[in-house]
Amino acid sequence: MSSTSDILIVEDRVDIIATDSGNTDLTTSRLNGRTPKLVIFLVRFQPLGDLSGCAGIGAADGTNEFCVCIAAEDDANASDTKMNRSTAACIEVIDPQSSGQGSIEYQANFVSFIPNGVRVNVTTSPNNANAFAAMFFAGDDLEVEIGSFTADAAASSTNTLNFGGGITQWDLLIGARTGDQADDISNDHAYSLGFLSRQGGNSTGQCIHTSSDDGAGVSVVTYGVFDTEFLRLIDPIGTDAWSISRTGSSDTSITFTKDEDDYTASDVFDYIAIGMAGNRAIADLIDTPTDDTVDWNVTGLGFKPQAAWTHPSGITSANRNSTVSTNGNGHSLSTAFWNSAGPGGSLTGDGVKFREEDDVTTTDVDQGINVGNLGQAFSDSDALLMSLNDSSVDTRFKTDGWTVVAADVPTANSTARSFLYAAFGEPDEHLLFRDQALQFVNTPQMRM
Repeated sequence: MSSTSDILIVEDRVDIIATDSGNTDLTTSRLNGRTPKLVIFLVRFQPLGDLSGCAGIGAADGTNEFCVCIAAEDDANASDTKMNRSTAACIEVIDPQSSGQGSIEYQANFVSFIPNGVRVNVTTSPNNANAFAAMFFAGDDLEVEIGSFTADAAASSTNTLNFGGGITQWDLLIGARTGDQADDISNDHAYSLGFLSRQGGNSTGQCIHTSSDDGAGVSVVTYGVFDTEFLRLIDPIGTDAWSISRTGSSDTSITFTKDEDDYTASDVFDYIAIGMAGNRAIADLIDTPTDDTVDWNVTGLGFKPQAAWTHPSGITSANRNSTVSTNGNGHSLSTAFWNSAGPGGSLTGDGVKFREEDDVTTTDVDQGINVGNLGQAFSDSDALLMSLNDSSVDTRFKTDGWTVVAADVPTANSTARSFLYAAFGEPDEHLLFRDQALQFVNTPQMRM
């Protein structure tokens, strides 16, 4: 890899139409004609007139793909929750409504990368229109690898993930897992998303986790944010845990130690490894602003970002590194992609929200999509705790981090909340972002 990085990372909204089927091109002019090497999706379920929820991520690198998804039904007398994981698709949405619970609402697998985007094969057409967020990574200096890793079954075991020949130096590892390891929908849900940077951030990793029991007369929902572990999975009744953290690494490998092994689900997790010409990516867990009258300045990244993946949460600093469960503490999963595609290079973003309330006899679940919004943090009862907007041209990435001006922090809670992020360094100056919408074209089914 060269010392001057030739890497372009853009995010955009993905509009899905109900008639999508077969090969479908998902493109954005923000790539400036380049062909990506990696795509990551943030997905949600968009029913008509229903507040049930679904959330997940999916990714493809041209060789491998995976997706994980969790779902919950709203206004049910007993909790109705599901989860799934697949390595044969990069987009998957579970239908959380009572009329279709346990079925796939939308599914697509990777076909090829193309100039300005990706071609997917829609194998299950959606019943309703939808919208996702997508992040595309392109560039000669970019190294990517998607894979699945199985940790040793023994408690307190040490496990080494060795990357293939495509990674000569990793900078960021993204991990995801659910309690379901087979490609089928199962009851309950348990989900964790983790970020780990080679240098900077917390050396052991940082992650979020949530779980929800299926068939409970009173909902049991857990949620937590950790800066001591790379991945953490809680069983659906909120009592047992599985977790791993980094204890060592080289340019081409990472050693993990299994910290807890009480949750008896499989030890497999899916990962995205990214190399960015050295020290050009960082993940960390920080506090949200507590004052909406002053700018929110984040520094210390070591580079000027061109994009970020953020995860605002309702978890306070005091409750960080502990599982919040029972007695009215559910989850609000809010996650967004950022990049400099706004007017004059200002920040803009797209993301999804999935909220599920704990300790209620009639389930309270909803979801949404943040379009042109940098993210929001909610309580499990849907109280808005913090909001970041992107209306000002002065809300932008800076030399060593970012600034969200006070006008774009219309709501800030007096108690700091945990904010998980991964930031990616900017490319050469000749690579420019342009704020144009994604374009979708159905193409004929490819012959094998």
